Amino acid sequence: MDEPVCEIRLYTPEQVADLLHVSIQTIWKWDRQGRIHSINLAGNRIKRYRHKDIAEFLDRMDGRKAKDILSHKS
Repeated sequence: MDEPVCEIRLYTPEQVADLLHVSIQTIWKWDRQGRIHSINLAGNRIKRYRHKDIAEFLDRMDGRKAKDILSHKS
């Protein structure tokens, strides 16, 4: 019997900046401030952002529906 597979979409800081139409420096600043959650890979040398965390950030930021923005990028 096959086990269900859970797919988690991860984005690079560059992809998040492009998605949100801000600079990568803004993403890093928001990350340091704790405004957007990231996960660390490879011993904290690589940062990635989960799709769900980006959506939650957008909902907190200004009430926009994250699905409208995130549905335009894969």
